[in-house]
Amino acid sequence: MFQKLQLQLTLLCTFITGIILFALTGVCLLFAARNIHQANFTSFLNEANTTISHLQEQETISHQWLTQLQNGKSKMKIFLYDNGNPLFYQQLHASEQDEALCKAMIKEAQKNHRLDLTAPSVNKLTTHEEFEFLSSEQQKYYVSAGTIPKKSGFLNFLLIFPLSGQQTQMFRLITVVLTSDAVGTFLLFFFFRRLIQKLLLPVSESQKKQALFISSASHELRSPLAVFCSGLEALTKTNDSKQQKHFQKIMFSECTRMEKLIDNMLVLANADSQSLPVHIDKCQPDGILLNVYEKYETLCRNKHMRLALSLPEDITNDCYCDIERIEQVLSILIDNAISYTPDGGKISLSLKTTEHHCIFSVADTGPGIPDSQKEMIFERFYRADSAHTSKDHFGLGLCIAREIIRKHKGSLRAEDAPGGGSLFIVKIPTCKNCP
Repeated sequence: MFQKLQLQLTLLCTFITGIILFALTGVCLLFAARNIHQANFTSFLNEANTTISHLQEQETISHQWLTQLQNGKSKMKIFLYDNGNPLFYQQLHASEQDEALCKAMIKEAQKNHRLDLTAPSVNKLTTHEEFEFLSSEQQKYYVSAGTIPKKSGFLNFLLIFPLSGQQTQMFRLITVVLTSDAVGTFLLFFFFRRLIQKLLLPVSESQKKQALFISSASHELRSPLAVFCSGLEALTKTNDSKQQKHFQKIMFSECTRMEKLIDNMLVLANADSQSLPVHIDKCQPDGILLNVYEKYETLCRNKHMRLALSLPEDITNDCYCDIERIEQVLSILIDNAISYTPDGGKISLSLKTTEHHCIFSVADTGPGIPDSQKEMIFERFYRADSAHTSKDHFGLGLCIAREIIRKHKGSLRAEDAPGGGSLFIVKIPTCKNCP
């Protein structure tokens, strides 16, 4: 499910980003093409004006100058007509293709720019027009056509500036840019794939935990429901009052157990939805610990365990917390300690206060917790000892305790007790708005 969603989101993000990338590239290419066109046209105008000025000043046009001009960097071609007749140089060096191109440009100048390079000129001033021309082979040119008056008549000229270099430059630019965009889009695919994988990881983990929670909750609820159903069936088959009371007692016990499990699940559900009710108020931490001690002292004695209490000698500072919730946390920790501590063992309660924190500790002399499980025990329905089958524990207590402490902006962790066994440390801020 998540792999398919990851692929879909990756493709969507890559597609949208690719469209934006190519659109921006297209805009940049338009500006680049305009600048290249403008630069080439300016260069053409400068060279054309220079050539026209030379033609105006010289009465005799040398073959050497014409050769240097046409073999120059710009590859500009020049066609000259002395009183309507082409120069002998032009007849020697112009190819049939050049002649055809020249005729087509003369027609273009006559048709669209009112320049007849084949007829005698009546103007006494130099006239010329510059325009773009597209040949039949789809090759673009800049053209300057005009007439220069001379003593012996007139000189018509046609200056042709090929744009093949500009087209090659644009083609290379477009190729480089589009290739870069394609490579960039390809890299973006892997980037988004990795990013979305990390973003979906918490969702995937949450979904797995939710599925495990539902599975474990169903397993825990199945047992009391099965006992309840079998008890009801037994009640319908017997008229013996003693047996009826026996089955009623069992059913009541299982109902109580199921009620406790559902209450625990509701607490976790409220914690998940950030709606766990916590009423913060000013209280005395030593009073909280004394209440819990008095509640469990008799129970521990009946189970042949010793419950020890250690309080600071100095007067403890008040702290801000939910008294019932903190007592619930300590009760969970003591219940676990009683379950895992053998007869004759010891459970120790202690309290320390600092300027900013209040620290409760619950230690036992049980088997302890392996380092690899010190964080796992706070997961839902997890039991450190899989062989421990007490019906009073569902594997939710420590998870609930940590959620309550988190709500108090504190911490709960498990360590090894100094004399062996487990040590749970509850640390909560003493001031109301402490982080």
